[in-house]
Amino acid sequence: MSAKLIRCRDSTGRLTVAKSNKLILGHCIYDPGTRTICNKNHSPQVIGHVQAKLLEKLYRSPSVYFSNADLQRDVWDNRFIEKITIRTTVSYLRKALGESEDCRYIESGRNKGYRFIAHIEEISPTRRLKRFLPTTVTAIILALITYIIFKADTPVIVPEMQTTLLGQEFQATVNDNLLVFSHKSPGNQYWNLYSKRLGQERYFQLTDGQFDDSHATFSPDGKKIAFNRHDGDTCKIIIANVERERVELAEPEVVFDCFAELLSVSIAWKDKNNLYLSYIESRSTPYRIYSYNIETKKLTPITSPSATSMGDYYVTKSFESKKVAFFRLISRSKTEVWIYDEQIKDFTKIASVPHLLNTAAWTDAGNKLIIQTGNQLNFLNIENGELKSLFAANYPISYPFTVNNKKIGFMRGSRKVKDIIQLTPDGNRENLITSSFNDYRPVYAQSSGDIAFISNRTGRTQIWLRQKNGELNQLTKFDESFRITDLAISSNGERIAFIINAQLHIISRNGELIFSSSKGRIYKNPAFSNDNQSIYYSLLKKDLWFIESRSFDDFTATPLTDGYVVKPCYQGNCFYFTKFDDNLLYKSTNGAFESTGASVGDILSPNQIEVINDSVYYIGPNKRELLHQSIKTRKITSVTPLSSSHFSIEANPLRFFTSAPRESETNLEVIELFNQ
Repeated sequence: MSAKLIRCRDSTGRLTVAKSNKLILGHCIYDPGTRTICNKNHSPQVIGHVQAKLLEKLYRSPSVYFSNADLQRDVWDNRFIEKITIRTTVSYLRKALGESEDCRYIESGRNKGYRFIAHIEEISPTRRLKRFLPTTVTAIILALITYIIFKADTPVIVPEMQTTLLGQEFQATVNDNLLVFSHKSPGNQYWNLYSKRLGQERYFQLTDGQFDDSHATFSPDGKKIAFNRHDGDTCKIIIANVERERVELAEPEVVFDCFAELLSVSIAWKDKNNLYLSYIESRSTPYRIYSYNIETKKLTPITSPSATSMGDYYVTKSFESKKVAFFRLISRSKTEVWIYDEQIKDFTKIASVPHLLNTAAWTDAGNKLIIQTGNQLNFLNIENGELKSLFAANYPISYPFTVNNKKIGFMRGSRKVKDIIQLTPDGNRENLITSSFNDYRPVYAQSSGDIAFISNRTGRTQIWLRQKNGELNQLTKFDESFRITDLAISSNGERIAFIINAQLHIISRNGELIFSSSKGRIYKNPAFSNDNQSIYYSLLKKDLWFIESRSFDDFTATPLTDGYVVKPCYQGNCFYFTKFDDNLLYKSTNGAFESTGASVGDILSPNQIEVINDSVYYIGPNKRELLHQSIKTRKITSVTPLSSSHFSIEANPLRFFTSAPRESETNLEVIELFNQ
């Protein structure tokens, strides 16, 4: 299919489009201003900035091929990226556009690159749509336009970008159209406060120095701002006057000296003379919510979390309803939401969610909270605890904040993301799988060269497969964000095993379910045999861990020995294993068990140890170093520092796969509230 003649071009032949005008791209309507695609399935979708930049690059010069080098230069601003990143982004665009065999948008040419081949037409507000398409296509387009304009009962929520600074922004607060947030510029390790007026693109730096300023919050009258400052040795709460005309802070005053080892303190104004603080007075006590009088310096405890919880770590107040919300951390994956009614001095637990929450935004005159779970924002009714979806994104979102009763904001992106990297014994490092999301826990298939890994690139935690040729495939499509604790792949790459909620699951390389364990028993640490015919795992029985195996012929369980982590030998009918609360490495050969004499420390996962012949590679006691130990000589040497406590290995040639954190871009976005 060749591209049709385009009406709006400049002297270079490129398409010129006003940002406010929509485009017809094939069977889609595309709005460049909001980055929204409405495809032939009537499915509006907001694409990311990089995807939008790539799409614009292609459709502005239709029929022209752009090489990977062209796209790396113009779309990724000459940053280092893998070819797979470009292919994945193109694949994402094709899916968003609704591309199929009979409806093509982006064509790839061998050794040429990519080009846009679909019909293109600008929808101008002052001109009629030119009917150059077949009647059936025109009918589809008109139906799409009608859908977008008139389907008011299903409003499309389109985020509006509020910050475009290079670097990271988070923890924002708004009062009377003035936005204040923490910002860290590229190359700077410190967070400073910045400000801007909503809808304007002028930024004001409020603080500057070698310290971290965070948790900014406006006073009830909007004339002051309180924030937390950490300078490495001290933690302070500072209050300053807000000069709105010049947009600057005046007369900053330290009103509270925190416990010295704290990095930050959550702050909310109680009234003009008092603050609420989420604070600990010593490392031996859990976080509590306190009331702090600015004048008298008196600190009064408000909440009393149990010693079994991790404490009350976030606080926010609605001045309309005179209610205070705070988060109680039960575990790293469970948070309770509590409400304190100031008028009747009463506490109510309104919800318990299987997520680590960060902030909340008040709405509906203080009768509802907005909390983030995964990549989704939700209404939380504080009267009955009902949770209702507000906005689901296909990119990381967090730190919701109140703009007004009609709008809320949030941070788009992750402050840090994880890439999967490849390391060699001589110290060479190569980025293998990289994206704007978290890709981690790689496991390598020795025979096929495939790598299974965990990623949240779809918005929820899923299992992916990277084939030897670099192609990426999503294997699972969980509707919820489960915590996947263990991951294993057979050496031929045909089966993948993982643990969710203490249950063992096995799927094929195509994502088909092969086996799920029965509930009520606790499984851990799956590992495939070297002949790909069975699987090992550990099972908790009467407070003791035992190792079992199951054959893929009939999945009958065979008890083997007491043990915790098992690693099959690369050759022969044997396996190595560790025992719970035992630092030694053991070996089983044809049913006979013996100690190797090698001490490997506290190994908690099969992804923390590998045994190749006489060599043991394992995570060191500080969990950030890969060690090598000879079973024969017991000699221990350092291989390489690691950023993760998990790794996988390729035996020949010797290479290691692990994940490494990287700072990512974040911005602040605002959405309008519908159907509260």
